[in-house]
Amino acid sequence: MAVALAVAVTFIYPLQGKAANSGPGIYNGNSQYTNMQSLPNQPNQQYTSWLSLNGADSNYVGAKHNQTDQKTSVLDLDQYKSNPSTLYQNVLVKNTSSTTMTIHLGFLLPESHPDASYKYKGVTEKLPQITYSGSDASSMQPDSSVGTITQKYRAEGDYHWFNTLPDWSKMDSVRIDGSLAAGQTYKFRIPLKLVNVNTIDVDYPGNYFQFYTKRYTDTSNAGDIPVYGKARFAERVPIDSYLGTGKHYLATYIGKDGNTVKAPELQDLMPTIQLQNTNGTVIEFDNNNSEFGGEDLTTTDAYTGSLFYIDYTKLKSADGTMPWLTAIQKRGYTVVARNNQVPYAQFPYSISPRDNDDPVNNWVDQGNIGNAVLTAVKVIDANDITLHVGDKWNPMDHVTIWNPYNNRHETPTKVNNPVVRVSGTVDTSRTGVYPVTYSYDVPYNKLEPNGQTPYDRTDTITRTINVTVIGYGNHGGNSNNGGSSTPNNNNNGNNAWNPTKPNGKNGTGLPNYAAVKGSAVYATKTIYMYKNPTFNKSHRIAKYPKSKRINRPMFVVTGYARSNGGALRYKVRDVNHSRKTDGKIGYITANRKFVVNVYYKTMPKNMKITVISKKGVHAYKHANLTGRVTHYKTGKHLRVKKLVKHNLTTRYVLSNGYYVTANKKLVIHGNY
Repeated sequence: MAVALAVAVTFIYPLQGKAANSGPGIYNGNSQYTNMQSLPNQPNQQYTSWLSLNGADSNYVGAKHNQTDQKTSVLDLDQYKSNPSTLYQNVLVKNTSSTTMTIHLGFLLPESHPDASYKYKGVTEKLPQITYSGSDASSMQPDSSVGTITQKYRAEGDYHWFNTLPDWSKMDSVRIDGSLAAGQTYKFRIPLKLVNVNTIDVDYPGNYFQFYTKRYTDTSNAGDIPVYGKARFAERVPIDSYLGTGKHYLATYIGKDGNTVKAPELQDLMPTIQLQNTNGTVIEFDNNNSEFGGEDLTTTDAYTGSLFYIDYTKLKSADGTMPWLTAIQKRGYTVVARNNQVPYAQFPYSISPRDNDDPVNNWVDQGNIGNAVLTAVKVIDANDITLHVGDKWNPMDHVTIWNPYNNRHETPTKVNNPVVRVSGTVDTSRTGVYPVTYSYDVPYNKLEPNGQTPYDRTDTITRTINVTVIGYGNHGGNSNNGGSSTPNNNNNGNNAWNPTKPNGKNGTGLPNYAAVKGSAVYATKTIYMYKNPTFNKSHRIAKYPKSKRINRPMFVVTGYARSNGGALRYKVRDVNHSRKTDGKIGYITANRKFVVNVYYKTMPKNMKITVISKKGVHAYKHANLTGRVTHYKTGKHLRVKKLVKHNLTTRYVLSNGYYVTANKKLVIHGNY
């Protein structure tokens, strides 16, 4: 199934190192285009032009008369560096008739495609700069004398043709005029040189160059529409180590600001990364501008600046029991839709080096997670909640429906007055745990872009939460549990922080100091993670020893619970990416002597902070930490004038107006 791309590709992942030069000098896809071109009024006059590098040939110039549609050839930059004298542009003209014919043809040397300049305005060193490498015309002599044909040359920016040039490095075109005998061929090659071999950008797919052939009507400059060839330099990429085959996909979704957010509650559904499975081909690489479903997609070759596509319709959940899409839809998510509200069949990604400012690159290639990402759209936003006996329960007060048709990088919007089905009964007169399932139908009934093929289907998104009804705790260590009492033997001394009545309307009974759901906390002393909110040594999941400030274990609060004695616990997810415990979910103490917020909530007394991160910190123009302007090394003292909130984090505004993180693992109050 061929599906054209309609979204910008912005996901980029770390390159693991280049492969050896095991591939060809020039990669043309699954087949090489070698058709000769001919003139409408002279079909027996056939001509073409192509590139060669280290014994390999590119696709010939094409017949589409539009360079943007041409199949791109990929020149291996490493092979050029090893064999720079093997780069040529080749010219071939044939007379397949039985009589002598007149020839007027021009051949333009490679030049950067105009579109590339939009990305690199004023940064010409990144664009491919290819010139003639000879010092005179002797390097372009034909293979043999086959008639009365002369060669002339033109310099860049000039419209006149000459027998010789004062500066051959400025030559941009060669033309041939004369007559070619019946059944004869005229062939010559132009030696080329890549001038900026050390600065050319091989990671941007639009950074290609074109070379073309043009037929002139006579010896003047008037000519026909040319036919183009298209190529780019790139570096070969080892597929298995690049993707991390055998590891699991990273689960993400589109966050409230339109950026990519980690989706830990989907991570256990992520299958292992494989190029193919029993359902067919899952991942294919597009090195030649073929697009999804194109004839040149491959599973064996990959180059920088290329795209690869992940066909999620071929994937199953990690346990293999259901399609991957079905699995995430049971947790309230679905896949990204196109502008016409038809779900994508594939995810497009670019092969580019690591961008340290992209948070995704801090999540991939960690532990058992590889370098491939599956991105979802959150539709049903609902989480486990805790009520007290006697609280009111209205299921619609605890759910938000987000627009399932949001594209990538669009800020999600809420659905007004959604039609949501709710199943499951909550009895707030008795303690217990009550499952509640929300269901929301998503119709996909738009036309395909061609306006001909209707796409009509409805997917049902569901999400089940647990509503826990508890009794009000007391300082004696007992809780109202349906009329019975349970002694508090495992409260870790936390019952002192159990309020006697709720502070908010949600009935959770959270004290003011409790960390906000979704925010980060870290442990200042040794703690354990437990399976249940009532702590027991036999239920320990992990131990977190007391560590230096910059190495303290960090967690994201995903919910709250109470021990049997009423002690407040945080339900958390381990986000210590460099540790084996990364991704574990469980309960930790909420005791402020052991666990505190990662981000500062107050200003320093002397209005100064000190950078303590070993890698230093960046300063940015904006509170969302974009627009990096400078870097501060460890030990740098910074004067601050304001603390601002950004989502569930905080930033310090420096005296120069720039923003830095207020993460306690990276900065500390005062002159430290």
